[in-house]
Amino acid sequence: MVITRNATDVWKEICDKAEKHRASRLPVYTLRKTPNQIVKLEENRILRQSAKPVSDETGPSAVSKREVEAIWNAIRQDGQAVAKNIYALRFAWALVANFIEGIEFRENPFRLIVVNEEVANRV
Repeated sequence: MVITRNATDVWKEICDKAEKHRASRLPVYTLRKTPNQIVKLEENRILRQSAKPVSDETGPSAVSKREVEAIWNAIRQDGQAVAKNIYALRFAWALVANFIEGIEFRENPFRLIVVNEEVANRV
């Protein structure tokens, strides 16, 4: 399995799709199906508001470009990204799983895998 698409292209696609969700006010769901609203996009992060925040803070939380890149680079290297090996907010994992075709979530262990190499490599 060879994933050749770079993380910069993946970040751009995720941002493009996140912006469409923000503009249309469509939720983006976590991997456990919790709705989140995209609040704002910046060059290196996406701010979202969860319907069920984990912390006591009520404001939006940010997913960084670095988190998405770490997940994608593990997928490129190993054909999968395993949560125990990568520090990233769960919503970063959801963005990759929801917005990048050819990638799917598996629960035990928590990971993203390539299910269609050709589609995952599409720019």
